[in-house]
Amino acid sequence: GRRRFRKAHIEIGRKNGKTALAAAIALLCFVMDGEGRPEVYAAATRRAQSKLLWQEAERFVAGNAWLRDRIKRTPSKYIMSGPDGSVFIALGGDGGGDDGMNPSCVLFDELHEWKNEGHLKLCDKLRTGSATRAQPLFLTITTAGDTKSYLWKSERKYAEAVSRGEQSDDSVFAFICCLDKDDDILDEANWIKGNPGLYTIKDPTEIRGLATEAMINATAERQLKRYHCNL
Repeated sequence: GRRRFRKAHIEIGRKNGKTALAAAIALLCFVMDGEGRPEVYAAATRRAQSKLLWQEAERFVAGNAWLRDRIKRTPSKYIMSGPDGSVFIALGGDGGGDDGMNPSCVLFDELHEWKNEGHLKLCDKLRTGSATRAQPLFLTITTAGDTKSYLWKSERKYAEAVSRGEQSDDSVFAFICCLDKDDDILDEANWIKGNPGLYTIKDPTEIRGLATEAMINATAERQLKRYHCNL
């Protein structure tokens, strides 16, 4: 059968392994998805950001003989290619030449940063170019945005509606890790809600220091709330 989820919204605090997860999904769609000549794109507001995801995937390839034998890597251009004409490319909203794409998988990195016209234009091109694909996947990985993160706000609102059962959409996977509205952001016992990797891949030391500062510093409080509590 075909993929149940065509769209995924994954929102967790910083440094919880979002990039590694997205890189693994990208490679799965690149070499094992059953699409003819798949096109996988890591997309961000700047290519300097999207290349981080691409580089993480490249490290996975470098460490696996099966993948190395099947994927040609061109790090200078942030392109991977396969013998069937498949490609995995890092794109940025600060670049051009994005027409003619036929994406089978798109990974939108840090959606909260997608704010200006160039970013939205790239988003539209990627989301409307996959009509001929059998089971395209559009994956968003992000932390919480601010009042100017309009695209993030729209996606978050829809993902919340689906997860709460207020909107019926079986093609959407929503995974939002954040503190509850009335939780004390200074209480370490609550931090795990926004940080599933806490105490394993994410050390709590930085958050503890920020929480101490947040007691009397509004900027630190805002940073703690947004980047680690995901509110």
